[in-house]
Amino acid sequence: MTLDIVAFTIAGLYLAATFAMLTVGLIGFMGSPVTGRCRRCSRWVTSVRGDAEPVCPRCRRQSPAPTARHQAWKTW
Repeated sequence: MTLDIVAFTIAGLYLAATFAMLTVGLIGFMGSPVTGRCRRCSRWVTSVRGDAEPVCPRCRRQSPAPTARHQAWKTW
């Protein structure tokens, strides 16, 4: 009988801890998504992150374009 009480108490604590962690993890998604144009290629994109200037997944995967600062070190 005592082991049953301990087992159910531990299971209840694990359930409460899991619920609390999921609640904390999902707080970032509570805001409404923002629809706008990608700042690099001007495609329409829906951003869940809430960025002021969203970036589409295609541009996010690409490496950034070289800037003048990167080209200044070339000596050839």
